This record gives sequence, C-alpha cells and structure tokens, in this order.
Amino acid sequence: MYCIEEDHEGIITKEMFDIVQEEKAERSNLNADGSRKSIKHTSPKLCY
Repeated sequence: MYCIEEDHEGIITKEMFDIVQEEKAERSNLNADGSRKSIKHTSPKLCY
C-alpha cells in the first residue's frame, strides 16, 4: 500500500482540519492520561 500526498484538492483545508481536531480534543471526555473527566450532573443522583 502507498500514500500519495497533495494529489488533488481536499474537501477542507489543512488549517480547518487542524482547527476541528483541536476543538474535538477540547470537548473530549478524556484527560491526557486516558482517564475520564469528572463532569458535574452526569452521575446518577438519589433524591428523596
């Protein structure tokens, strides 16, 4: 298998791709070490 770079124009620019990847990382529910972030109001609560 081989890869040919810049063979044709992309659907989005490289810059837009990088921006979206950064945004996805910021919105991710994982910390850098792979552990889950603690998010308020997502764990089950008991109300009496």
